[in-house]
Amino acid sequence: MPGENSDGVQYFAVLDDNEKPYFFVRAETLLRLHIQFGPDKMRNAKGLLRFLPKIAEDAKARGHKQIIYDSVVRTLIKFTKMFGYHPSPNEIVKDL
Repeated sequence: MPGENSDGVQYFAVLDDNEKPYFFVRAETLLRLHIQFGPDKMRNAKGLLRFLPKIAEDAKARGHKQIIYDSVVRTLIKFTKMFGYHPSPNEIVKDL
C-alpha cells in the first residue's frame, strides 16, 4: 500500500513480526468543529446560514474529507441537515 496520497489520506498495513499483515488502515483527514452559541437562536441560525457553506468550501480546499460536530440539540441537528450534515451514531472517538 502507498504511504500518503496528494490529498493527505494515508494508507498503511499493520504487520506482525513476520511482515504479514494483521490489517490495513486508511487514515483520512477531517475537520471537527466545536461551536459555542449565544442565547439568541435566530441570530445563531443567521450565522450558521453564512458560516456552514463557507466552512465546507474552505475545508474541501484544504483537503478535508469530512466535517464533524457533536450535538444533542435536535433543532440544530435538523437545521444542519439542510446543508448535508447527517447523524453518525457509530462514531467511536479517542481523545488524546
